[in-house]
Amino acid sequence: MGAQRLSGEILTDYPRRRNADERASWGTLQALSSMIRVLTHISDCRRLAAGARVVGIAACIAVPVFLLYGTRLGYSPIYLAHDEAIYALCAHAIATTARDVNGHLLPLYFYIGGNFWDTPIGIYSMALFLKVFGVSESIIRTPSAVIGTLDVVLVYFVARRLFASRLQGATAAALLALTPAHFIHSRLATDHIYVLPFVLGWLLCLIAFCDRQRAGALFAGGSLLGVGVYTYLASVVLMPAYLLVTFIVLYRRYGMTPRPFLVAIAGFAWPLIPLVPWLLSHPTQYADHLRMYSLYDSRHLS
Repeated sequence: MGAQRLSGEILTDYPRRRNADERASWGTLQALSSMIRVLTHISDCRRLAAGARVVGIAACIAVPVFLLYGTRLGYSPIYLAHDEAIYALCAHAIATTARDVNGHLLPLYFYIGGNFWDTPIGIYSMALFLKVFGVSESIIRTPSAVIGTLDVVLVYFVARRLFASRLQGATAAALLALTPAHFIHSRLATDHIYVLPFVLGWLLCLIAFCDRQRAGALFAGGSLLGVGVYTYLASVVLMPAYLLVTFIVLYRRYGMTPRPFLVAIAGFAWPLIPLVPWLLSHPTQYADHLRMYSLYDSRHLS
């Protein structure tokens, strides 16, 4: 009888204890969920704060540098140089008709004359400014001032990440901002410094990948090199060389693991896809480049 009564009490009490346990478990899950939401919110706030800090630092660097590089562009240099005038004519043609001076619709490269084909990024950047702000010597040169300013900002972040020092980052930025050659070319409407943001961006992405092993950073770095091919004629040689540097870094850190190499190659390759049909339809451009730099006599294979 005692055993039966005890068994009955257990069976009667079991649903109540089960419900209590379920309520306790549900309460625990709710508490954990609330904690996760709070931690996520804190993490998001920290990311937003970090992003705002990066933007603030970039602005503090960019504003004075752009004032230095962009002041009185219509007066100094005193007149448009030969190359500036040619680039401005090409950009004005694109801005007004979407065709180059030879009548080609939105070309990938611009044929100037002789062996010279100009790269597109500088021309299209200038065309955008002319379309929005109109034609003047100052506006023609403003894209170069923007590129020069971007160089200084990127050098700060590269040096800061590389040396883990804000002081060294600021020193590197100041040195570049006051480098005479960089200052002069940032006030000329030519494409000589357009390659620099892409090289610095690649270097920053490579450093970020080495620190955190995120494939997205490596892909972005390769993409910057691929797009950089269109910034300056010598980039056709320089960007593959920087990709080779990327491979050396990956090999030293990861050996022959194929995945990071494939990510870098994919990032580098996709911007070059338009180059294939372009060269097939303009077969003389490659030979013209070689003759321009006198690498070898491109009329002969040997």
